[in-house]
Amino acid sequence: MTKQSLKALRIDEQVPCVLYGGAEPVHFSVPLAQFKGLVYTPNVYIVKVMVDGKDYSCVMQDIQFHPVNDIIQHVDFLEINDNKQL
Repeated sequence: MTKQSLKALRIDEQVPCVLYGGAEPVHFSVPLAQFKGLVYTPNVYIVKVMVDGKDYSCVMQDIQFHPVNDIIQHVDFLEINDNKQL
């Protein structure tokens, strides 16, 4: 993704995300409002993500926040796989 496309996503209140742990990284975006109950809690959740019709079970690995306004800028997810240790 280019800087311009990432900026356009953030203007539309979308959060760029990457899913790691599979054969290839999967890039997608999620509306910012969807993260409220997931990020701002002391709990850890297994997240079901559907990208291009394929379901993934994953956990949040890393969250990047804007340094001034604290808005979520980017989220990395790690795919849960029964064959790999988490």
